[in-house]
Amino acid sequence: MEERHKFVIFRLMLLLVSLTVTYFGFKFINSIYQQDGQYTWLMIISIFQWLTLLIIFVQLALKVESHPDLISEVRRLTHLSALQVEEIRKLREEISAKKKPARKRRR
Repeated sequence: MEERHKFVIFRLMLLLVSLTVTYFGFKFINSIYQQDGQYTWLMIISIFQWLTLLIIFVQLALKVESHPDLISEVRRLTHLSALQVEEIRKLREEISAKKKPARKRRR
């Protein structure tokens, strides 16, 4: 339950930071455009960096969404691996029980 709680808090923080960056980034770029009245190289660079940051936030959000699924899959695989190890141990015991050392005959 605690693990799920951490994900909810992280998602909320990610959402707040993403919205804040989106709002202030747009406001900053718009204010620079209103002051200059034209596109400059610095403005184009800042727009590109702002969009890149938004893409990173989207990718991070997608990664967070798939993370709980990965954890459950790893747990399932770990459980299956433990079952396989137990089965191999039982098979070894069974084989060793069938292979009793043959006594040498004296002539």
